[in-house]
Amino acid sequence: MMESQPIDSREPRPSASKGYPRLAARIVVAMALALVLLHFGVGLARFCRFAITCPYEIDYGEAVLLQGAVNIAQGQVVYNNYHHYPFVAATYPPAYPALCAIGVRVFGVSFAFGRVLSILSALAVTALIWLILRRVGTSHFAAGLAAALFLASPVVCLRMPMMRVDMVAVALGLGGLYCVMRGGRWLIPAVALLVLAVYTRQSQVVPLAAGVLYLWWAKERKAAALVAASCSALILAGFLALQAASHGWFYRHVVVANRNLWDFGYLRMVWAAGFHPWRFPFVIGAVGAALALLGPARSEVATSSGPQRRPERLLVLYFAFAMLVSLTAGKIGSFVNYLLEPIAAASVMSGVAYHRLAEILLARRWNIVWAAAWLIMVVPPAWVLAQPGRGPCGPYRFVNPDVITRSGVEALPLLRRARGDVLSEDIGLLLLSGHRVLLDPHKMTSMSEDGTWDQRPLLADIARRRFVLIITSWDPATAVPDQWGCYGRHRWTAGMAQAIKGNYRLLRRAGDLFVLAPADAGHPSFDAARAARVTAPAPAVEGLSNECG
Repeated sequence: MMESQPIDSREPRPSASKGYPRLAARIVVAMALALVLLHFGVGLARFCRFAITCPYEIDYGEAVLLQGAVNIAQGQVVYNNYHHYPFVAATYPPAYPALCAIGVRVFGVSFAFGRVLSILSALAVTALIWLILRRVGTSHFAAGLAAALFLASPVVCLRMPMMRVDMVAVALGLGGLYCVMRGGRWLIPAVALLVLAVYTRQSQVVPLAAGVLYLWWAKERKAAALVAASCSALILAGFLALQAASHGWFYRHVVVANRNLWDFGYLRMVWAAGFHPWRFPFVIGAVGAALALLGPARSEVATSSGPQRRPERLLVLYFAFAMLVSLTAGKIGSFVNYLLEPIAAASVMSGVAYHRLAEILLARRWNIVWAAAWLIMVVPPAWVLAQPGRGPCGPYRFVNPDVITRSGVEALPLLRRARGDVLSEDIGLLLLSGHRVLLDPHKMTSMSEDGTWDQRPLLADIARRRFVLIITSWDPATAVPDQWGCYGRHRWTAGMAQAIKGNYRLLRRAGDLFVLAPADAGHPSFDAARAARVTAPAPAVEGLSNECG
């Protein structure tokens, strides 16, 4: 099977006398985008610098992945029996923690290595969007604008420097799609990348399914069967090996533990948070999908077997499947990271739409209309980038460097002096202080709600005041349950909260964290907690807040 050849993406050239509106529009757009991207790039670079140098957990979930990396680096079990201590569910496959384990072995317990991986992956996704669109046949300008749209998303800006699996998984999946699009010998690395993507995040079956269906649609049935069979065999072999190594607990962690309760109201809340400030590319992406399916077949690539490929169809499939998978954001406890795949797919389809619309307008010599259309299409993403509240830290203002740093600086000495078991909502502090991670409150709360995990042993230990300290993000004296009956942003069940309220009292406030000690002044744990109490002032972190907003 011959490798597919790139498509000629030259746009029809209007006469020189009628090309001035187009040239003027390009100059204006280029100057405006240069200024906006300069303002945006400086803010994003500062946010990434803060994330890399910050020793504390920025986003909930980072520490669970770091714990998995530490376990792998030390040769310990990752997928354990979560019905006994530690009550922690590793809900993602092991590819990303295994990569981060390299950083743990070389640099020690730190979030920095995983965050650098995520930043590099985001840049790789940006480059892949450009390469894919050039392969489809779009102009340099349309491909570059689509790549910039991806970085313009507030969700991408927020998740880009986080130690999470999402950005790495999207990069691997898009890399696999690019290899599928090239065909021929590129199908070998395509299989490797698509399998790695699935073993980074389960939802990466999206690019795998899109690639196989595209090859089948292009009448390359043999290639489609080989890719499907190879990926299935490798995924199954890895699954069986991990099942055997974990004594059957791998499936319970990555499948059973992910069966959170689904709520349509929660889905609307996550969609509003992720799509509202960036809805324009989804509209343009849908237009691009319609033009790719219904428009003239101008993007075709000849194969050795004779039939004509239309690589735009691969992008349409990817866009459609990604939007379907975004429905999983309705799982209670999920967040906007579930929308990174749809955002990448919408960015790609936006590039297709921009190029197709330019072809239609220029073919009719409607240069003034073309210039106006380009300005209209460029203004919304530029407006998103230029808004001070929608920069790298917005609109999600909870990423406050001052508060994150102060919480860690004030709580960490308490943990280092405490002797005994500790529960902490900020799991990263436990890893940095050398304490065992005994509970992931967020995941175990979700599993308790759907009946996957029995919380009664934990409630008994809280009632007998086993833990020398408990660190939460809510004050037991004033906290009230959310609409689902849970506490602390859905991280503690009502039973946990009531047990804590009845047996623990506030020892001190550390930033936005509440450090609790056993209520009985004569209890040994209370004496240990009092001995651990320090009043060292938090160092100044001047300028960090201003850099992010």
